[in-house]
Amino acid sequence: MSNVAPRVAAFLFTMFFAVNYSFASEMKSVTYEKDIKKVVEVWCLDCHGSDAPTMEEYVKDREKYHELGKYPRVDTYEYLMVFINGEHIGALTKRLDDGKAREDHAQGSMYVYLGNTEDLRQANLKLFKDWIGNWVPKAIHEIKEEMESDWLSSVLEGTSDGEGETQSVDDILDDIRKDITAPEK
Repeated sequence: MSNVAPRVAAFLFTMFFAVNYSFASEMKSVTYEKDIKKVVEVWCLDCHGSDAPTMEEYVKDREKYHELGKYPRVDTYEYLMVFINGEHIGALTKRLDDGKAREDHAQGSMYVYLGNTEDLRQANLKLFKDWIGNWVPKAIHEIKEEMESDWLSSVLEGTSDGEGETQSVDDILDDIRKDITAPEK
């Protein structure tokens, strides 16, 4: 009988830890409203706020907006989504990346603006990575260029849409876009 009490206590402790760990993990999920919005408000809105151009406006006259120190809006979830699962997939991940996974270790152009210390930049980058999920620090046009390279094109020549038709790189990228889900608001 004396051997039962320690086993029951160990079982109860394990169950308590597992339940609390599971609950804590759920509580730590990153959302736009809870986490990302705060980072954007503090570190991004001087140049990407409500007085900044939409991405469509920006691409029409980049030079004008560069001179004004204004870049595409990211002040709402919807504007930020343009860079995550919209027309400009990858632009955000490329610019925020710390460069640690790259051969040349080049940081993205906006990484330095994620905080005023390296620890804060790393913490904020981690929030974005956890929120977005599949972190690929390349803009969609770079991915397309790679896909259109001779080597990859030869590999993709046999790629079929299921009906015997070879898919173009643009069709494949459109399929990828459709599969990307928006991070939680």
